[in-house]
Amino acid sequence: MSSFMTNNYIFKDFSEITDDEVLHIWELRNHPDIRKWMVHPEPIELSDHKNFIKSLSGRNDIQYYIVKDMTGQIIGSVNISFLSDYKVERGIYIDPRHQGKGHARRLLKEFYGYIHQHYSINHVITRVMQSNVSSNALEYSLGALQINNEDPKYNFYMLGL
Repeated sequence: MSSFMTNNYIFKDFSEITDDEVLHIWELRNHPDIRKWMVHPEPIELSDHKNFIKSLSGRNDIQYYIVKDMTGQIIGSVNISFLSDYKVERGIYIDPRHQGKGHARRLLKEFYGYIHQHYSINHVITRVMQSNVSSNALEYSLGALQINNEDPKYNFYMLGL
């Protein structure tokens, strides 16, 4: 998979991002309002972030994108890990300056449409902290179904595309 555009967004593969974009996405990932919802909430050193981005080159089991609007403004990041040929696990974060404006739902609908059409992805799994009210509501608004209630920290959802 490589960079692509949808009606409202540019999904730029991490392997193609500039040094300024690397720095911007690192700052976003370490923002306290984003970090607190991560599976691994610890701050990440810039050198580790750069090494991680380099490690993505040539991998076909995981894909990371910086997401921009059509004016080039960075909205956030979305990633998928391939669980099988037709199923992925998805992660997302939105720049706090753009939260609450409908970007997450809109960009995910466009992202899902693209990966379904071009890569035959049929199912998306997500893991959301139970205390993250906004992200749990997002999953329901997308039509995802909760697939567990036994994990003490996370809700897991599955969405059929």
